[in-house]
Amino acid sequence: MVYPVRNKAPEIGERPASGGAVSYGVYLLIGQDIAAKEIQLKKIKQEFLSPDLQDFNSDTLYAKEVTLKDIQERFLAIPLKSAKRIIVIKDAQLLDEESRDFLLVFSKKPHPQLILVLDLAQYNYKDEFIKGISARASLLRFKETVNPDTA
Repeated sequence: MVYPVRNKAPEIGERPASGGAVSYGVYLLIGQDIAAKEIQLKKIKQEFLSPDLQDFNSDTLYAKEVTLKDIQERFLAIPLKSAKRIIVIKDAQLLDEESRDFLLVFSKKPHPQLILVLDLAQYNYKDEFIKGISARASLLRFKETVNPDTA
């Protein structure tokens, strides 16, 4: 279940009052409800990619195993018969400092062909990376257990 967040960016496909299209290049999926996050990820893929090309135009990386070079290589890949590519980074709270800095810079000016989805277990209010990137992202919150040290 997705929980509403104060001051969050519009949902996928939602239109602003001006009538123009909303297009965010960065999405944060925050919480421990894995099933609900997978459903939302599927919706994001359906919104931007045709079903027959989803496997070719999306990559899932795991923060524990990924390096900055791996992320940069995925960012340079060209979409196949599609306007967009989607890169998902699971457990993004575990990214190294170099990768975090790169993604913060990217979030300030996302590439129009790339959708970045960061999957985080919880929102740590003390984490400057999460605070910085959430200011420029569509924030989708799911069921979380509250840790008094990070709240």
